[in-house]
Order: sequence, then structure tokens, then C-alpha cells
Amino acid sequence: MHQKKRNRNCAALAAAGILLNAAFVTVPANAEDTGYIFCDSFEDGASGWTGRGAAKTAVSQKEACAGSGSLYVSGRSAAWNGAVKPLSASEFKPGTAYSFSANVLYAGNSGTTLCLTLQYADAAGRTNYAGIAEVPAPDAGWVQIANTAYEIPAGASNLLLYAETKDGTSDFYLDDVIAAPEGTVIAGAKPKQFVRGDLSGDAQISAADLSLLKAGLANGFSDSSMKKAADINQDKQYSARDAELLTQFLAGEIAEFPAEKPEPASPVSFDRDSIEKSYRFPAVNTLPKSSEIPDPFIFTDGSQVGSAADWVSRASEISCQYEYYIDVPIKS
Repeated sequence: MHQKKRNRNCAALAAAGILLNAAFVTVPANAEDTGYIFCDSFEDGASGWTGRGAAKTAVSQKEACAGSGSLYVSGRSAAWNGAVKPLSASEFKPGTAYSFSANVLYAGNSGTTLCLTLQYADAAGRTNYAGIAEVPAPDAGWVQIANTAYEIPAGASNLLLYAETKDGTSDFYLDDVIAAPEGTVIAGAKPKQFVRGDLSGDAQISAADLSLLKAGLANGFSDSSMKKAADINQDKQYSARDAELLTQFLAGEIAEFPAEKPEPASPVSFDRDSIEKSYRFPAVNTLPKSSEIPDPFIFTDGSQVGSAADWVSRASEISCQYEYYIDVPIKS
């Protein structure tokens, strides 16, 4: 049953592609024959995709561009960490062009670029990386990355297709990753205009959005796009304040949402005399040599940072020792 569902999704995408560009695509013989080399819709498994670098992958039903599932990519510690799939040497030939497409939902803020990349070994065995396609990450929603005519480099072997970002390490979702013959136009997600307060995604703000916001505050938000739209005052939190502002907007009391972003933390200034008095640090000029300047992570009572709790509970003491012995002497 899952296989049939996946094929129906791919057949629907193929049909949409035919309507977009009939000159390049021939009509499949039947609904199951899409003409695609592969169509990974993640309805019944990961389809050979795994994590790259520190990233982890898992099939998820939380988000989907089409159907009910997608591939969730998480745990990224670098931009190149993402999802990777080996390409069959019997199906992908060096010197031949193919059409590639993927739909991506980026969980972080916009400003990064989403990429489809090919890793391959050249004739000398050296590892190379080539960009297939890229697109700016939208403020919210799914977006398609596609190239209808990407040529596999001559002499390439050990082909790996992977999804990554140019920068940023936020999680992302993949759906309907497709490879097809050159020129195949594959239907995909189009970026939506982001409207703060538009939780329903219909490009307008109404009482329905307020209902969704209240439900989300009580029970959690169903997807990341809705969650972004719910941060009405841009304070990176979801609270009654957001509902209050949305109510005021709908009532005509305000014409736009105020940006109430959290103030950046003010730099902490230290008074050397008070530091010495509070922590009883020995004066620098009483130390026989500079190598005896205390380690800022070893305290005057002989204890030291030994756990995450110490970093929190003794943060001010760590800062004071650093300021007294290292930062101030260097500046003075």
C-alpha cells in the first residue's frame, strides 16, 4: 500500500511536469510509469538517504510537501552536514545530463542558501564537489531546488547526491527528491510570501489565525511555518503577548505589529577594587612570576569548574578572575 501511495505521488508530480513543459516530457504509458529514474517521497522509508557528517536522518510525518512523510535532517554541526544518497553507476553516466529536483523546508531563519550538491571521484581518484542547484531559503514554507540539465562530469565515479546549506546548521526537511532524464520539468513547491501573523498560510490575517495562535499556545504548533508566523512581536517566544497583539490588529487598534526583540545583553564592567575585595584575589604585583597568575577556572578556595552547573552558578566569579588577571592587565 505504501508503495502504491508513493507511486501515486510521483505520478502526480510527473503529470504536473507534463503540463508545465510538454515539449520536453513525453506522457507516461500509465500512471505508474513516471519516467523518473527515482522518486523519493519518504512515504515508506528513507530510500537510501543517510546523514552526512554529524547529521542524522529520520522519516517524519510532522512535515510533508506532498503526501504524509518527509526526511527530517537534524544534528547538523556544520553547513555541509546534511543528507546523502549514493547514485547508481548503471543509471547515472558520466558526460550525460539529468534533471534533479528536491523540495526543502528549512527550520532556521531565512538568509542561508539551500543546495543540491554532487560529490564524486575524478579520473585520478580525487574527491570533488559540484553544485547541481541552489535556492535562497524562504522566510517560511517549502521551496524547490531544481536543475533540468545537470551534466555528470566526465570520468566521474562514486557519485553521491546530497542536500546541504551554504551556511547555518538548522534542521531541515526533504521531500520528493527526484532524478529524471535531461529536460524533465518536475513540479515542486513554490516559495510562499511570509506574512507575520498569517498562521493559516492564506496570505491574509484573519480571526482564523487568532484561533490557530491560541490553539498553538495551548497545545503546540503543528509545523515550523506556523510557528514562525506566530512570533508576532519577534521576541523569539510564543506567549499571550503575541495573541494580544494579533487581537489588537484584528480590532483595528494597531496598523502593524511592533518589533519587540530582546535587547542585547549589556557588557559587564568590573571595578578592580571591588573584585579584589569580594574575592580576595592576591594582587598581581605580589605574584613572584606571571606563570603564577591563577587559572580563571580554578577558584581562590581551591575548587574548580567541574560540571555544567559550575559554569552557571559561578559564572560571575569566572568572569571576575579573568577580568582581574588577564583582560585588564593586557589593556592597561
